[in-house]
Amino acid sequence: MTTKNKFSEMSAEERLKLLVEMPDEEIDYSDIPPVTDFTGWVRLSEINKEFAAVIEQPESEKVTVNLRLNKEIIDFFKENSKRYQSKINEALLLLVRQYKKSHTH
Repeated sequence: MTTKNKFSEMSAEERLKLLVEMPDEEIDYSDIPPVTDFTGWVRLSEINKEFAAVIEQPESEKVTVNLRLNKEIIDFFKENSKRYQSKINEALLLLVRQYKKSHTH
């Protein structure tokens, strides 16, 4: 039985469990094509600088809205900050500025 057939007979949950338990050194990367186009890639250090710039700016007008977010998002921000609503706002503001920066001609 080939490996491909073995995996195709497993459920998604079984495959995921196998992958989670697999040591990193057993992962086969040979079929992944090399990355040659780095267009749009940004160094993490640059993102951190921009994030710091967002935080350091004076408060702008805020509008109260009701917004439905995934539980995973709320849990993440609550686990990492007591000011989770402000942190969500900062993350969204950074995203907006990055988008505007990359889409201006």
